[in-house]
Amino acid sequence: MKKKFVTLLLAGALAASMALPGCGSTETDSSAEVATEEVTEGSASEDIAEEEEALGDLAWPDYGLAALLPVPDSAAGSVTIDSAIQFSAKVAMDSEDEFNAYVDACMGYGYTVGYARYDTAYYAYSTDDYYLSLSYKDGVCTVALYAPYEEDSGEDTGEDTTESSLSGIRPEFQEAMDSYEAFIDKYIEFMEAYADSGYSSDMVSEYSEYMSEYAECVAEFKSLGEQDMSDEELQLYAEVQARTAEKLLAATY
Repeated sequence: MKKKFVTLLLAGALAASMALPGCGSTETDSSAEVATEEVTEGSASEDIAEEEEALGDLAWPDYGLAALLPVPDSAAGSVTIDSAIQFSAKVAMDSEDEFNAYVDACMGYGYTVGYARYDTAYYAYSTDDYYLSLSYKDGVCTVALYAPYEEDSGEDTGEDTTESSLSGIRPEFQEAMDSYEAFIDKYIEFMEAYADSGYSSDMVSEYSEYMSEYAECVAEFKSLGEQDMSDEELQLYAEVQARTAEKLLAATY
């Protein structure tokens, strides 16, 4: 069944959060903050160790899409999707430095077209339109590679093409999701710094730049909104929507 993008709710929620830069701010006791930091630091390494154990031994394929990527140095991980159109894996990594070393290795494999690089994320195409998405959180690197998307027009079969049979996740769709979530992360980071500065007038011009980038993100969502979504794309959209909404609610600006 064909499905359409629904963007107004998410876009409206983000616009509202941007229009109220002071909302969600709270005051906390300094001693409580110190105690929280100590617990967080102590539990972080435990969480990573538990995650590595849960992932098991990494068996990286030497065929298909996986063969188009460098093999991670880590021995812990799991392949979650391995098909002709998509490869995904979760790989245990001890630090952002290790993650960024893997990003460098992927760039060496040619994934540098239209790239966007952040401290814990990397997105890029190869010269032959394979789309790579890398992200790092809580000691785990999520690797996803998508083959160039081709929609079956049905011209050679004489079938009715009124209903297209979409399946899998198109690289351009994944890129739009990645770009949107990366923007949310950048926006929250900026807004927290903006709040810490007492909403300094020196940062107003940078705030305006974020508004411009927001407009571009919404335009990209609207463009995809004119297309149909596969079941996998609909699920991905819902996941990104939930994650970004949670991040916005947890923000301290």
